[in-house]
Amino acid sequence: MVKHHRGSFDGSGYPDALNSAQIPLGARIIAIADAYDTITSDRTYKKARSSADALAELERCANAQFDGELVAIFVKTLRQLPNPVLESASAPAQVRGAND
Repeated sequence: MVKHHRGSFDGSGYPDALNSAQIPLGARIIAIADAYDTITSDRTYKKARSSADALAELERCANAQFDGELVAIFVKTLRQLPNPVLESASAPAQVRGAND
């Protein structure tokens, strides 16, 4: 799954230029989660963007970079959360100890 999570749904990705259902389901799921995390997290080279921006970017890239059906499920699920992680996505993660 890790090997193929950079593959694009339209077959333009790497390492093996697989497309659509040829890309393992787990890899397609990881690709969406990884992209969301990348967009909504501060990096040394960029500031985090909002969850709304991330969801819009995922929808824009559906059926090309990402599996459109899985993007629809991901977006719908996040938008239905009662207290969306969406708005706290740029907040630092709390690290819990072994005894928490």
